[in-house]
Amino acid sequence: MGSWNASMDTGGTDNTPDGTPALTSGGGLATSGTNSSVTAGKLIDSSATFSSTVTANDRVYNEAGAFTTITSIDSNTQLTLVDDIFLTTGQAYTIDNDPALSQGEYYVVSAIGSSTSRNATLNGTQDWAVGDWVIAGAGNTWEKLDQTGVDGTGSANRLAKFSSTSVIADSIILEETGGIKLDSGKTITTQGSGGNLIIAGASSVSGLTTAGAALSLTGGVNLPTGAYGAANQVLGNANAAGGAGNDLVWITPTTGTVESVTAGDGIVLTGDAVDPVVNVDYAGTDNIVLSAGAAVTPVGADTIIINDATTGNVVQALVSNLPFDAYNKWVLTGDTGTQNVESGNTVDIAGGTYITTAAAATDTLTINHDTTSRTDTASTDAPSFGGTFDAVTSVTSNTTGHVTAIDISTVTLPSPVNFTAGSAPGATAAVGTAGYVPAPAAGTGSTAYFLNATGTMTIPPNDDGVTAVTATAPISSTGGDTPVISHDTSGVTAATYKMADITVDDKGHVTAAADGHSGGGGGTKKGGIFTKLYTTGTVAAGAATAFSISRATTGSMVFDVMFTGETRASSSVTKKFTVVKQFGNSNGVISSFKILDTGPGIGNTGTDDFTVVFEKKGTDGLGLNCTIAAVAKDSQKIGITINLGFGENDATVVMNA
Repeated sequence: MGSWNASMDTGGTDNTPDGTPALTSGGGLATSGTNSSVTAGKLIDSSATFSSTVTANDRVYNEAGAFTTITSIDSNTQLTLVDDIFLTTGQAYTIDNDPALSQGEYYVVSAIGSSTSRNATLNGTQDWAVGDWVIAGAGNTWEKLDQTGVDGTGSANRLAKFSSTSVIADSIILEETGGIKLDSGKTITTQGSGGNLIIAGASSVSGLTTAGAALSLTGGVNLPTGAYGAANQVLGNANAAGGAGNDLVWITPTTGTVESVTAGDGIVLTGDAVDPVVNVDYAGTDNIVLSAGAAVTPVGADTIIINDATTGNVVQALVSNLPFDAYNKWVLTGDTGTQNVESGNTVDIAGGTYITTAAAATDTLTINHDTTSRTDTASTDAPSFGGTFDAVTSVTSNTTGHVTAIDISTVTLPSPVNFTAGSAPGATAAVGTAGYVPAPAAGTGSTAYFLNATGTMTIPPNDDGVTAVTATAPISSTGGDTPVISHDTSGVTAATYKMADITVDDKGHVTAAADGHSGGGGGTKKGGIFTKLYTTGTVAAGAATAFSISRATTGSMVFDVMFTGETRASSSVTKKFTVVKQFGNSNGVISSFKILDTGPGIGNTGTDDFTVVFEKKGTDGLGLNCTIAAVAKDSQKIGITINLGFGENDATVVMNA
């Protein structure tokens, strides 16, 4: 559970700041709820907000007390847990923030610091005493169980006091049925200098013959029965001359002092509060007018305040007496002429040409544009060749929509014109005048006749259509006026190419293709995956280079290569390597990792196995070689498959025979 020898003394700011053993504050409670469904290793609560309340490594407790740790937050309503502790639906849970305390773990304080500041601070508590319990509570915080004890003895009915920091003894106060008593010769006073001794409420004080100036009777003076004053009376000295030795009696004050004056709306106070100057407020949003209340619509019987110019006094006046109609005349001015409108006269706004006025509603004058009757007539005309007719070619209106002008043109139809004038087609001179098409001559009504450029109906010399088609590669044409259009062959042998090198011309046609899947014959290939069947030499011949890879840049490389021995018991060995080459330079480092190796077949020895070595190629370090040493018994055939991955773009692979 915990230690019975826990010290809360931090030993100063540089030593064990969290006490001994070191205890740190708990992270507190993150959230709580009830699971809504069950999935192994999960906490699912459809009403939770896990994304904003918890983090990975927070601790989860179920209602049975089992707990585990959060691995990840899958969503706002689902968590992945280290252990499967939720086996049924409807289990209550709590989640503690990291760091999470073990609920119920406790320590007992065995030593404290010489000052509170030296004690460990656990979840805000730093005031510790020897014997206190430090308990990890359900809220993921350390809590204090105060177990501090005191020593000492006392007497019955005596109020206890601390005679020292941890010892209790009798005080000078005795409690009896009739009240509280002090020991003889003891006085009641205030702590320190100054201050008031206050007797509040309806308490009474008997036997008190003198009181100092610091005695404050906040509950009033309790006079004998029947000696209370009347309303508004005060206790005072009845001796007009004053002086000591006179009893206080109830008297009605006849004089007083104004202590403060408060101004109302529309009033301004200046000067001392008890001797103010009172003025009407004329300025600002609280002046006498704005303070009078909400605005109303004035009528003639209302009165207003004015300054009488004759007497110089402020007087009231009727709104109806205001001289608002004291004018001589109005003057109306038109486009031509003027008119005087005397008081009491009525102004008549009369209509004019196409304008009508009407006072159809209260305080409203309507001005209308008169409608105009339009008479439409229909006429026909059938002019012959050379005849004429009139047509409206344009209508002009102003910005108000009134027509201001109409343009009428006389149209004369042309006489019939034959296409007989001019020279033959193809000559530089004009081939005729545009006009009406003449009727064909007798016997020329066949559909084989057409109008030629001379204005006559003739049969065309031939009815040939397309006579030749010119084509450019990869399109060709044969057959003259009955052409055959063909797509030329690309020259690439028809086949299925795997990981091929493809050459495309500017028309998008494939002109060359090389199969990049088979790398046999020692050829040079550039592509993603390379395969070949490699025959090893004998042991006497030593190791031989199976393939090499070069790059045109100094970039690093990583690729996979698989070696498959031929299918016979003595040498059927399969290996897979991942090869990593450092950034290319003369000291480039090559690392090969054999990740799969079947080893020799059952009953065979290591002498049946072949070995593979990767080393840098040349002095520039831009490439690498792969050498294979044969098995001890004989040569064998080994299938090699190289997967360059991304390196296919700029790497060249040479597969040796």
